[in-house]
This record gives sequence, C-alpha cells and structure tokens, in this order.
Amino acid sequence: MRRSPSARGIASYFLPAVVSAAFLVCLLQIASFHSQHTQYSPSVRSERGFEQFGGPSSIGAGNTTGSVGSKKNGAAVEKIGCPDLKENKLEEDGIKKKEVDHADGFTDGFFNGHPLRYRSPAETASASYHSTSHCIGDNFSEEYSWQHKSCQFQNFCFDTETHEFVLFASPEQRALDEIIGNKNLTFFSPSTGMRGNFISIGGINAKLGNDVPLLKWFPTVIDSEEAEKSGVYELPPDSVLTPFHSLGGFNPGHLVWDDWLPLYTILSSFGLLEGRRHVYMRYIMKLESKQRGLWASCDWKVLQCEKIMEKFMPLMAINKTKFSTTQNFTFAVGADRGGKVGATRSKYVCSPTGVAGLGSATDHGTKTHGWEPKDYDSSHNSNRAASLYAFRNYMLTNIGVSTAPLRVVEGRYRIVVSLHSSVASARDMSNFNKHLKPLRERLGNKYNLDIISKDMSKLSLVEQVELVSSAAIYVTTAGGGAVTATFLPRGASLFVFFQDEEGDNSSPARLDWDFFNHLAYVRTHWMPRPKQTPTVKGSKAGPSELDFESFVRLVDHELDIISHLEPFPLPATP
Repeated sequence: MRRSPSARGIASYFLPAVVSAAFLVCLLQIASFHSQHTQYSPSVRSERGFEQFGGPSSIGAGNTTGSVGSKKNGAAVEKIGCPDLKENKLEEDGIKKKEVDHADGFTDGFFNGHPLRYRSPAETASASYHSTSHCIGDNFSEEYSWQHKSCQFQNFCFDTETHEFVLFASPEQRALDEIIGNKNLTFFSPSTGMRGNFISIGGINAKLGNDVPLLKWFPTVIDSEEAEKSGVYELPPDSVLTPFHSLGGFNPGHLVWDDWLPLYTILSSFGLLEGRRHVYMRYIMKLESKQRGLWASCDWKVLQCEKIMEKFMPLMAINKTKFSTTQNFTFAVGADRGGKVGATRSKYVCSPTGVAGLGSATDHGTKTHGWEPKDYDSSHNSNRAASLYAFRNYMLTNIGVSTAPLRVVEGRYRIVVSLHSSVASARDMSNFNKHLKPLRERLGNKYNLDIISKDMSKLSLVEQVELVSSAAIYVTTAGGGAVTATFLPRGASLFVFFQDEEGDNSSPARLDWDFFNHLAYVRTHWMPRPKQTPTVKGSKAGPSELDFESFVRLVDHELDIISHLEPFPLPATP
C-alpha cells in the first residue's frame, strides 16, 4: 500500500488501531506539517497492485524513492516528536509495527522494512569502501555465456534515484578491468572481473525469441570514490540483496520452477541460504519500445502476478511487506544528525552481500518446457536430484509442513487427483471418472483406496501442500498446476497426463519432463491422451479402452511397490 501522506491518508493508516487523544493530535500535527512544507502529486492507480508489482507510476516529481513521501513523513515524525510514533512511522507505507525489525546500531532508517545504518563519507573513505564480484558458470562463449553465469557481490548497492544496482570499483578493480579490455591479451578470463561481464537478470524464456538478449544485465560499475562523496546506507551484516526478473510469476509452475528454484539454487551455491536476511526485489525492465515489459512476464501480467506471488511467497519465507519491485520500494529515513529535516544523506542502499543471475538455473535451462522435439535431445537437470529434493524440503520447512517420506496409515492408500490443473482447454480436466471407475471396480477390493479429487486452485497453499505430501499416488495433467507434485513424499508415484499431439508439429508435449524425470524421490509416469480434443490441438483420437487398462495396471503395480515400502504401517493419529 503506497499513498500520499494527506491528513485523510495518514489517518487511514493509524485509525484502525486503538489510539489515544494525544496520538490523534500528533497525526493532525504531521498532516499540518506536510501541508506547510511539501506538495505532492496525487498517486493515481488504475488497477490495484500496480504500485507494488511494477505498473505505471505517478510518483511526484520531487520524490526520489519508490514510495511517495516516505522519507519526508519519517522526518516529520522525528521533527514533531510525537510520543510512541517513531516506531510506527513506517505504517504510512503499509508496514505494520510488528513487521518492522531492528538490528543493533541500525537506527538511521528502513528499506523495505529492513533497518539501515548510515556510513558517512569519512567512514567509507577510512574503510576503503568498495565492491567485489565473483561469477560462476562461464562457458567462454562470447554469445551465450551470460545465460549460464551467476554472481555473488560484496557491497552490492541499490541506487534509489535511478532504481538500478551499483558496484563501487576499487582502483585495483579498475586496473584489472583495464587490462581485461586490452585486445592483445587473449583467453584471459578472471572470474572477478567487472568489465564486459554480463549475466541474465531472470530465468531464460526461450519463447521470447529475439527478445531473449534483453535479459542480459550487470550492475552499473562506478568508481569507489563516489561512495566517499555521500556515504551509504547499509543493511545489516546478514543481508543478501537479490534482484530478479520474473519469467512468468502469474503461473504457479513458472513461479516455483523458473523464479523460486533458480533463486534457491544460486543462494545455496554461494552458501547464502540459511541464517540470512534475504532482501528480494523484483526487477522491472526499462524497455523503451516495450513499455508493457517482456512478453508473458510479471511486467506484462501485473495483477495475475500479484495474486499468485503473494500466495506462494511463504515457500521462500518471503514476507510480502518486505518484498518490492525496483520501482516501488520503501526507503524511510529521519532527520540527519545536524537536525536538518527530511535530509537523505545518500541515495545508495547497500547490502554486505548480494547475488544475481538466474539464467539457466531454472528447471528447463535455455530450452522450452517440452513443446519442441529438440527439447528432448538433452537433459538439463542431470545429477540434480539431491538438490531438487533439498529444494522441496526447504519450501516445506518454510511453511511448517512435514518433510517425512510416505507413510501408509491403517493400510489406506491415498490417491489424490488434481482437477483443472491446467487452464489449457486441451488439458483441462473437470474429472477423471472414465479412469477412476474401472480403478475402483478392479482394485477396490484389493486395496483400501482413499481417492480424493480436488481443484487445487481453490485450496490455500498449506492445504494443497499438506494434501499432496500425504499422497501415495498423485494424478495431474501437465502444465503449471502440476507444480504441486513437487511436494510429494519420498516413495510416492506421480502420474502426469499429457496430449500426444499438442506440441510443435503435432508432437507429444510432455511439459516439464526435464524436472519430473529427475525427481529421484518420486516415480514419475507419463500417461497420454487424457481426453479427446476434436476442435483444438491435443489428441484427435483421445483415450481408448487400452489407455484405461494401462492406467489401472500401472496403479496396481505402484500400489504393490508402495505396500512393501513400509512393512510396519503407522497407527492412526488419535
């Protein structure tokens, strides 16, 4: 929530709480202060959520942060000296008191709810303050190397005026970069150079075609002396600043596999996953010819991304009040040490550590998800099984769901069937009755079956995950909705239905095969032709009796395997 601090606007943030008369007087004093000292342009939004997720902005010309008036309102609180308001001054930016944290010595302001400490020009000069970078994944290809690299940065900074990320190069860095640029020096490839270095700010979407190079990115490199001119605001020592461009966060599968998985991968690669304060920022691309953003990205589908991202943020332990885009962040500071009201001593917010470069760390790399026959020529996730299982457990732990392997309780075998797991008409299944009817008839007396059919989109995140993490068999159609299968317990079976003529040139489209076929904790099976699609590309023939028979036989086989996984079934929960 971002609003201009008018009298009505300020009151709207505080009045829902029980307040004293003195508190209300202070609010009116703040409103009066603003009317006398500042002028703001109205903050106009045509759609809810544009301001947080990167839609058109109408920030006032005099404001240099991503949140209208946040600095000046904080200064007003300091200037007026209202009792008990200093801890609450961020509420005008939609951050509740209980959601603002603190760190010892970091009392000079807040950035997206994270505390800041100001380091003066003298401090930065005496410390020889500068940045470093270390990049991995270079394949020495001048054309494609940037798609495969990820980088860790020290003293990684965000410019609150240009909304870009910055590295302060030391004299030694400049000297190294100078010789890197010497054309007579061939095959010299230091992993810590900044000159001519590039990574991908987001996961690669091969369907972008000629627009893929727009993801090519690197922080702006400036001389370290610039930090000594104004000083910097520092985030706490355990902070990891992580910008990323969302490939397609409006789709649960794209969000988890193309945003969350590569973020998890690069953070764990650099040992920055556990015990860290993660400061995620969704990067908004500045495209002169494409004001709406890259096709099918979160810059393209703003409101859909807001809804899905907020639902799935807990998987990465992201507090939505501390998450922002690079355009609409909160940066609140008080009066300076000399008492000057509203002074921002530096435009730079710096993190001791940062990472970037999602590139090919997604589930599909630089290929498409299985639409094209050539997608099957090579595997992207070979030998990644342990990491994928750790990723699953990391997300489960973040939302408080057990990571335990499959357990059969009282001999009941739970089969969970996902309905409408794809919105594509060729794969949208309102029911699997034709498959389940012979299953019940043939196996109902052999096994104690607990068959549950659910539309996962109608369940909360925790409800979805808890249900699937208890399933012996999970039945779904290919597509983004199948992402819930990620949370199956070790020992379970996954049945993925796909259409045999939906891919390019009427080829089979086993979407996300490269992810599912490398899950060592789950036995993945591919089932063709869930239904006939006479009017759309999918399957002209549709399922036959042979398809239904193969389904029943495979379920029987998998239940036999599962029945021998746990020789001593757990007792029922009292």
